[in-house]
Amino acid sequence: MTSAYGPLDTTPEWMERQKVLDRLIPLSNLYLRDATPVRIVQLRRECTKLCEQAQLLLNLEIEAGSYPQDKTLDMEGFCNYYLSYFAFACIEDVEHHNDDSVDLLGSFYIKPNFPGRSSHICNTGFLVQPQWRRKGVGSVMEKAFSWLSFQLFFRAAFFNLVYVDNEASVGFWKKHGYQIVGVIPCAKKVKRDDGTISYVDALNMFKEFCP
Repeated sequence: MTSAYGPLDTTPEWMERQKVLDRLIPLSNLYLRDATPVRIVQLRRECTKLCEQAQLLLNLEIEAGSYPQDKTLDMEGFCNYYLSYFAFACIEDVEHHNDDSVDLLGSFYIKPNFPGRSSHICNTGFLVQPQWRRKGVGSVMEKAFSWLSFQLFFRAAFFNLVYVDNEASVGFWKKHGYQIVGVIPCAKKVKRDDGTISYVDALNMFKEFCP
């Protein structure tokens, strides 16, 4: 097993968790603030259209500086990072449509943040399409993330790098019960227009899942 930022092996533990997911997914009867029905489906490599949309969205966030990567990812790099354990897509709940024929509203992954004795603590990365922000997509996904993580035998979530200049992200996680448990000074390099480098702190955030 590697870090939260690299590929993970499909271990027996992963296969047991996949069996659990097969019984739970998709998640339906979920609604946005305007009553739009949505569902959560598993995001796999064969979901070509959804993966392409998620890759594009991740690269937009990388360029915006909210992820630690400093270069955009091709499809192979996206799959190795974002689909390395379990990933999920939030889509509109439309009858008689294949999951890969609808547009992506948002996505998230679940993966162990640490190896071995601490592998019961997971990590995630959320993406929401700009046109679907402030409509409740993130809140629906957070509820699904917390519930699914617990069902998959994770006991808590730990976020390594929540940059303090991403105020929307910090506020979102605090709103949903995540606590700031540490600060990493000068965790992100920012290149200014004049060529100089400045630094931004990052927060460690934590939430324990409850039954």
